[in-house]
Amino acid sequence: MSRVLLLIGMLWIVLNISPPSKSQDYESFKKKHLVFSKNIVKCRDEMKKRKLTNADGTCKRTNSFIYVNNAKDKRALLDLCKDQKNCTTVVSKTKFNVTTCKLNGKNKPCTYPNARPHKETITICCEKRPVHLGRCIKSKLGCKLERN
Repeated sequence: MSRVLLLIGMLWIVLNISPPSKSQDYESFKKKHLVFSKNIVKCRDEMKKRKLTNADGTCKRTNSFIYVNNAKDKRALLDLCKDQKNCTTVVSKTKFNVTTCKLNGKNKPCTYPNARPHKETITICCEKRPVHLGRCIKSKLGCKLERN
C-alpha cells in the first residue's frame, strides 16, 4: 500500500513540475495565425491547409487569423514584443484585421463556417517576438489571457 502511495506521489510531482507543453515559437505562431495576403480567409480551407488541430488530432475549437499584408501591419505586430524580455502578455494599441474561425460541431470532419474579418485589438504573449495569440478576458485581477 505504501509503495502505491509513493508511486502516486512521484507521478504527481513529475506531472506538476514538467514544463508546459503549449510553448511555441514565432514560426509556429506565423503558421497558426498570420495571413500575408489581402484575400479573405475561408475558414474551413485555411484550417485544413494549415493542418490546425489540437495535439491529439481533434478539431481545434477556435483560431484567429491576423492579416499582416503590408509593412505597417507587420511592423506594428513585431513592435509589440520588441522590448519584452520574458514571456509577457501584451495588448495591442493598434486594431488589426482579424478573422476568427469557430468550430461548428464537435466531431470530424472539422467544419468551420466562414467569418467576416473585423478590427480587433489583439493580445499576445511575447518572448521578443509573438508566440501566442489570445484575447484579454477582463477580471478583477486584470487581464487573463485566453489563448486561441
